[in-house]
Amino acid sequence: MLYSETQVKTLDGLLRPLQAFLLVEIAVLGIGSSITDYDGFVIAAASAAAKGLKPFVDFPFAQGPLLAYLYAPLVRLFGPELLPARLLGVAFAWLLYLLTLKTATRWFAQSRGTDRHGPLVAVILTLMWVLYPEFLGMLPRIGSKESVASFFCLMSVC
Repeated sequence: MLYSETQVKTLDGLLRPLQAFLLVEIAVLGIGSSITDYDGFVIAAASAAAKGLKPFVDFPFAQGPLLAYLYAPLVRLFGPELLPARLLGVAFAWLLYLLTLKTATRWFAQSRGTDRHGPLVAVILTLMWVLYPEFLGMLPRIGSKESVASFFCLMSVC
């Protein structure tokens, strides 16, 4: 069933406030979540990587090396601080949302042969992100295997 122009405009009008709410939610949860030992673990690894040391070779690191290297430029610029690391996590979460949205709407349009359902898919996917606390709870761990697993769980439901 194709949607009328009025229904599409209504869905488009609903999407922007939902996205604004999601961005605020990601920022508040990402910056304001309690400090954990994981924060220090990642920032220390990034600090070592910023000095040219290699994960697994020069220092122990229980995650894949990508996270240490992603945070290393921040440590070079701002020192081993919590706020820049949290802001990078917020940016990664927002980019992951946009990638998920683009992938889901494109895949749905290709599988249905029409992009008329795009606004509905976008609204549903955005609502899932707003209401999916397991993913947003992983903000301090963006880039880790838990956030990637959350991404695939989100995609499988969509």
